Amino acid sequence: MHVNFQKTCYLLSGLCLVLGGCSSTPYNRMMITDYRSGGQAAEHYEDFTDAYYRLANDGTADIILRKSAPLPQDPRAQLQQIVHLRAVWKPFPGRTHAESSMINTQICYAIISTTMAVSYEGGGFMDYSPKTFSDVVVGKLEAGDLQPTRRSGAGLDIFNTARISGHYRVTRDDRKVTRLINEINRALGDPPRYEPDRSAPVF
Repeated sequence: MHVNFQKTCYLLSGLCLVLGGCSSTPYNRMMITDYRSGGQAAEHYEDFTDAYYRLANDGTADIILRKSAPLPQDPRAQLQQIVHLRAVWKPFPGRTHAESSMINTQICYAIISTTMAVSYEGGGFMDYSPKTFSDVVVGKLEAGDLQPTRRSGAGLDIFNTARISGHYRVTRDDRKVTRLINEINRALGDPPRYEPDRSAPVF
């Protein structure tokens, strides 16, 4: 059974999980499998309320999912969860040998409050298809691996090594994507350097 998680506490109490069941897999839900020591694994999910994308001239696609909620101990403060997916090329069925074991996407899962920030980052495989005559894009993150990477303040490790996947439905908004990427980098510093394989076809 999958369970829902929300990070609602920080500082001395750490970040907590609120658990509940689920029966469907809607758009903008990310599934997390958290692998702990001893071979144990726990399944979680999070539903994101804001979903945007931008597409660069070179074919690089940035997808942002965001959720913000007030902290229980201080309703004036917000805790943000932001997933940033950067796809460096798009697989074309029949033209590339694209499989879910390949990597075409940088992944950053950032958790940010006014006093702490932590990111879980890695690579994965993503495919999506723009709808004709629409600014809406639907797609799927097939799978991606995450590890704690950047932190600031009292940031704590929520996951150890984790795997992320999920479907999304995003609208085009270049300005909001740029603002939220900048917000992650202001809170956590520059992202790890990554050089994509440009030999594959782009969008």
